[in-house]
Amino acid sequence: MPSKVSITQERPYRYVPKEKKEQAKASAREEDKKPYKFVPKETSPTPQIKTEEKKFKYAPTEPKSEGSTILIFVSVILILFIISTGIFLYNFMSKAPPPPVIIPPNETNITGNQTNVTVTCDDQCQLEKAVSTQTPDICRNISNVTTSQNCFFLLSNASINACLEMQNKSYLKSCVIYHAKLKKDVKTCNYLKEPDASECLSAVDPCYSKKEYERAICLALARKNYTECDGYNECYYTYSMTTRNADACQALSSEAEQSACSSISLNTDNCADLSERTLRDLCYQIYAVKINDSNKCIKISNDSLYAVECLSYFAISKGDYSVCDAGLEFNNRWSCYTNFSLGTGNVSGCVGIHPLATTAKFNCFFTFGKNFGDPSACDLLGDPGQASTCYVGTIMNNPNLNYTKCAAISVTTWKNKCYTESAKMKNDSSLCDFITTENEKNGCLSAVQ
Repeated sequence: MPSKVSITQERPYRYVPKEKKEQAKASAREEDKKPYKFVPKETSPTPQIKTEEKKFKYAPTEPKSEGSTILIFVSVILILFIISTGIFLYNFMSKAPPPPVIIPPNETNITGNQTNVTVTCDDQCQLEKAVSTQTPDICRNISNVTTSQNCFFLLSNASINACLEMQNKSYLKSCVIYHAKLKKDVKTCNYLKEPDASECLSAVDPCYSKKEYERAICLALARKNYTECDGYNECYYTYSMTTRNADACQALSSEAEQSACSSISLNTDNCADLSERTLRDLCYQIYAVKINDSNKCIKISNDSLYAVECLSYFAISKGDYSVCDAGLEFNNRWSCYTNFSLGTGNVSGCVGIHPLATTAKFNCFFTFGKNFGDPSACDLLGDPGQASTCYVGTIMNNPNLNYTKCAAISVTTWKNKCYTESAKMKNDSSLCDFITTENEKNGCLSAVQ
């Protein structure tokens, strides 16, 4: 019975006779009564599936693939491109040929194998090319002088060579100074002539024209560095006073100078801290002079030469030898008076020395007469013997002798001798004419000839 069921199911026909159906139902009922049933293998193909596959003999048309759509789109684009290209070529070929190019002089004709290309560059073109490439040499190719100068002007900040081509002297000077300051190079100023060169040097280096100490302090203050003082003590003092910084004081050699310097810069009395008297006195002398305060001189030991020098300085600067009276006694005071006369050329300091201080008084007049070439100062001694000795020293072999001072000498003999020595020294016989006595005048002329 199972084999019949299997055969029935494999038939490809859908129509089954009624008698057969009845028989199949009866067979199925008998099969249910059996103790076992037929189970088809799992690997066997389902008969129903095969029947469904053979349902139709004509298969319908499959839908079109996506690739066909893309192919059609690309074809349309390609056709449009070909049409557009054809239209462009037609329009291009239908245009009239360009007129022939006439090549002017000084222009370049570049000829290839198939075409001739002419490159032209007028003054404006050359100007633009020079500016865009920052090349001053191109400016020389410009025929128009005004345009050429404008070209150099536009490039002047970028090139010193452009500066040197400018004909306007004002522009040239400003441009050279600009580059000299930019490079911090005084040699660049050599492109200018005086007085423009000096102006350039001052602009590049404000201290250039100064000498020695003045240049040192100028550089030190400008660069805020005391090492620029280069060993000048005055520079260290000035730097400290100006900046109120005592660091520069350590560059000074002695302890007294260092203390004076720090006292000046910090406005404090550091001299009193020095234990040694000599160092302390020197410190106060420096301190007093640097801050221009004569009262600091009084703190110096009154029998010290530092006190004499300190008060002499202020007596000369103030033009008053009475300053020496503050804190000085006896010979130190007379020394201060003498210093005043020799420092100012005013003999009143010698006159102020007490008459009993004969040695000090003589030395003052003698030294004054010799230094200033004025033998007439010897007359003020009031003693003929001392005056005669003074005349000898101030007239004979004195390179400072001033013949204009001879007339003030009270003794005629020494007056004539003053003119004779002046004529010999200057080899000028006309000075002998000032001598009134004939013998001495002839002696003067003989000495000169």
